[in-house]
Amino acid sequence: MIHLDNGFYYGMGVFETIAVEAGCPIFLDRHLDRLQAGADFLGIDLSLGAADVLAYLAAHPLDHQALKIAVSEKNLIYSIRPNSYTESQYQEGISCCLTDIQRNPSSPFVYHKTFQYGDNLFSLKAARAKGYQEALFTNPDGLVCEGATSNLFIVKAGDLYTPKQSAGLLAGTVRAYLLDNFPIKTEGIPLASLYQADEVFLTNALMGIMPVCQVDQETYPVGPLTQKLMAAYREEVKRQLEACQR
Repeated sequence: MIHLDNGFYYGMGVFETIAVEAGCPIFLDRHLDRLQAGADFLGIDLSLGAADVLAYLAAHPLDHQALKIAVSEKNLIYSIRPNSYTESQYQEGISCCLTDIQRNPSSPFVYHKTFQYGDNLFSLKAARAKGYQEALFTNPDGLVCEGATSNLFIVKAGDLYTPKQSAGLLAGTVRAYLLDNFPIKTEGIPLASLYQADEVFLTNALMGIMPVCQVDQETYPVGPLTQKLMAAYREEVKRQLEACQR
C-alpha cells in the first residue's frame, strides 16, 4: 500500500535505481549512501542498510534487472523492471540531443535524486519523439551538465573530462567509480567543447558506460579510451559478482 504523504503530493521523496546482475546489486554501498544523503536533505527518517536490500533480493532473485528503492516520509517501496540496454547500443553508441530546458545550479534539488524528476522525463520523451535516445541539459551559463538519465564524459586530445558538479548535476555512482579510479578533469564544459570532442560517453547505474555516436548533428566514433573504460567497468562488475558469490 502506498501512503499519501508529501512524497506523493509534492515530490518530497528520494529514490535509487540499482543494477542487479546474477543476484548482486552493483555499487550497493554507493547507492545507499546517496539515498541516505537525499533522505537527510529532505528530513526523512531512514534506516536502510545493505542487509535489508540483500534480504529483499534473496526473496526476489534478479538477473540483469533493475531494483528501484523509493523512499518518502511514510513509504519505502521496492520495485523491479528490466534493464533494457542492448549489446548493439554498446557497439554502435546512442544518440543525444540538447533540450531547451536548463538546469538550475542554484536549486539544491538538482544535487539529489528526488521524486521531482519531471524535467528529466519530459526532456527524455521529447528527445525520443525526435529519434534520439537521450536528452542533454545545459545551464544558464551555457555549460553542459548531464543527461536526463545519465552523467556525461568527453575525450579531447587523449584527456578525459566530465562536467563539474557545481554546473548543476546529480553525481552518479558510475561517475564516482570513474573519478576514483582514472585521471579525469572536472571542469566547466561549454557546448562547443562537447561538439568538438573526439569521443563522448554516458554513464548511469543501468547502462554502466555507454558510447555516444551523435549529439545533435555532430557524430563521434566509439573510440579507444571509451572502449578501455568499458572493459575496465566490465571487470569491476565481474569483481563485485565474485565477491557476492563468496
